[in-house]
Amino acid sequence: MVFGFIAGICLPVIYALFLWRAGELSKLTDIIARQIETDAIYGSAVHDDGFEYKLQLALIV
Repeated sequence: MVFGFIAGICLPVIYALFLWRAGELSKLTDIIARQIETDAIYGSAVHDDGFEYKLQLALIV
């Protein structure tokens, strides 16, 4: 029962916090703004948003 609670509730929360802290849940406009400010390189480990990213980058720059 305890294992079921840990696997069902705690692990998804930990994974979500990790993704949030890594910036994987940020909006593309926020990512592009941070990228322009810090000359960073963007690469998502979770999302396949290459077209949307390039479109937003072209609209801002």
